[in-house]
Amino acid sequence: MIAFKTYIFKLFLLILFSVFLYGCPVLPKTIVDNGPLPESAKLVVPYKNGENYKFKFSNGLVINFTAERETVDAIDNGCAECFNFEQHYQRDIICFLNLRITKANGQTISSQKSTLRKKED
Repeated sequence: MIAFKTYIFKLFLLILFSVFLYGCPVLPKTIVDNGPLPESAKLVVPYKNGENYKFKFSNGLVINFTAERETVDAIDNGCAECFNFEQHYQRDIICFLNLRITKANGQTISSQKSTLRKKED
């Protein structure tokens, strides 16, 4: 009886090992290209690149900032080990620079940092 259980256990390990080795089928590469980002999608967030904006609130708070906008091409591979799938799309990135908040009492808080990538020459 013990020899039979050992045989079943070894067979189970062999099947499990085979699944790990050959579990992912080789599929032909599928490329999905979503094309450029339509203008209607960009209008949802209407900030323009390089423009200065000022929001005034009723409590005296004023927020000034400059908008930086960039459209980048992106590729998503999903699970590259099992699925031979690639999706191409565009991503619209908006960053608020030179953020300055002025309170009603005149106190100012400011930031000069950018989170967008620096373009290489």
